[in-house]
Amino acid sequence: MSFDQLESVAFGWLLMTPEQLDDFTPRELNNKLEGFEQLHQLRSRENWERSRMLASTLLTPHTKGGKGVEPTKLWVFDWDKKPTKDTKRISAERLQYINEKRKLIRNKKA
Repeated sequence: MSFDQLESVAFGWLLMTPEQLDDFTPRELNNKLEGFEQLHQLRSRENWERSRMLASTLLTPHTKGGKGVEPTKLWVFDWDKKPTKDTKRISAERLQYINEKRKLIRNKKA
């Protein structure tokens, strides 16, 4: 990222003054930018959730028996999906190799 791009982000997105930018370390600026991105994602997510809830509510009178539609069944967002575990297994040969290496490291320490 060029310095001009950095200033553009600091002054535009983060609403910093030139004096504030000068006082920040690169780490502090990076942390501030990450916090801003997280806040933006949270606001976006809240807007999508609100839209989904509104759509679900508006569909209620038009469903059988007026029972409505669950919002999560209407639209499924990425954050609704449960993370899947990687169930990749280690082969017996790889496990044996790791155990042998561990024994060699222990013997060198002793």
